Amino acid sequence: MNQAVILAGGRGARLAPFNTVLPKPLMPLGEVSVLEIVLRRLDRAGFDEAILATGYLSEIIEAFCKSLGPKLRLDLRFVREEEPRGTVGPLRGLSGLEEHFLLMNGDVLTDLPFDRVLEAQRGRGSIATLAVAEREVVIDFGILSVDPDGSVSRYTEKPTLRHLVSLGVYAFSREILEWIPASGKFDLPDLVQLLIEGNRRVNTYPFKGYWKDIGRIEDYESAKEDFLRNPERFLGES
Repeated sequence: MNQAVILAGGRGARLAPFNTVLPKPLMPLGEVSVLEIVLRRLDRAGFDEAILATGYLSEIIEAFCKSLGPKLRLDLRFVREEEPRGTVGPLRGLSGLEEHFLLMNGDVLTDLPFDRVLEAQRGRGSIATLAVAEREVVIDFGILSVDPDGSVSRYTEKPTLRHLVSLGVYAFSREILEWIPASGKFDLPDLVQLLIEGNRRVNTYPFKGYWKDIGRIEDYESAKEDFLRNPERFLGES
């Protein structure tokens, strides 16, 4: 069975004042919300179940998702957090997890093939697979390299740095539960660092398509424009 856990419990503070009435995953892109797009893509990608970890304004998210029920073949299950547990902490004590499952943020607009990320995890024999993409960061200043005696050894004007970044979509082996502390907030960087220190293999799934986190107002507005320009890119067959 293909199973996904969706993190939908954040407050979305950077989206104020919208976040006072709507949880971040329900921010609308035209006539549909980001979360509905995620669920419809999971459905079309052949997933059987989505477990939604809710917290802030959880009643609104649950009511909305239940209204989508007749439109989806996807079974929905809800787990409510009484306090924030981080990006991995919600897995603590979660029952019914498959041997391999997807964990993802519920506030990203992407055409990432979720099923292929899960397939990559199953086929590699690793404990975790992270969807990643290359991003460029332009530094708007001159960057100096300075020797211990204070003399400048290198000067680079407004360099462009390239990094692989996490896309907020991960595939895990159920064994990952053994690495999550019994209490407290626990985030993905903490988990990855623990796995590295424990000599466990963490793979990546490189992706060159569309991805945008709507956590900031400017990113939300940009994602809305991109979606309205070509909704079929995100709602069409995976």
